[in-house]
Amino acid sequence: MHVEGGFNVFRYDRSNLTRSTLIPYTDYAVLNDAVTGKPLASNLTPQGYPVNYGSSWMFVMNFTENGPEAKGLLTMSQSSDSHSEHFDDQSRYYSQSAKLRPLLFKDEDIELNLIDEVDLSMTKQ
Repeated sequence: MHVEGGFNVFRYDRSNLTRSTLIPYTDYAVLNDAVTGKPLASNLTPQGYPVNYGSSWMFVMNFTENGPEAKGLLTMSQSSDSHSEHFDDQSRYYSQSAKLRPLLFKDEDIELNLIDEVDLSMTKQ
């Protein structure tokens, strides 16, 4: 837990051989320690720190005098249907902009950005 109240884990998991993603997998060569000659435990590569394991939901909130202001991202995207345009939309958005998306609270903002609406109601049988 960080002092700011956030907790997050990002890492490169070499043991994840099941490849639980459709995103192409790249196995990076780890740099060796200059003293021991053994691979660095940090997984540092010439390209930087690869990440293939981490948060599925990122969220930050600021409470202002005008109401809540929040940003977030569902890193696994909005659809599990590989034929949907929303299958990798959030992943593409984050990889291309490295920003979180605004989260909407006001009715007018939600209505202007509505993609689809589903009514989930239970009926007593």
